[in-house]
Amino acid sequence: MSLKTLREGVPGKSPQAGASNAALTVTSDSARRIQWPVNLQAMGAIEVSQEAAIGSPSAGLRLVEIRAETGNARLR
Repeated sequence: MSLKTLREGVPGKSPQAGASNAALTVTSDSARRIQWPVNLQAMGAIEVSQEAAIGSPSAGLRLVEIRAETGNARLR
């Protein structure tokens, strides 16, 4: 890995007296596997012959599958 820094000013001229060079700090970390919870709390209303909007309170996650068919019984 190589890092290059840019200096402001005119090429060929030295920096002004008292001017400091900016320091760049780089931190590296290795990738790691994280296991997310399997169960998500969902909210929404499902009614007979009506379209239902179902969402998850977890930001950034999307609902992929609903395991229910027409005529299935449900519990509150």
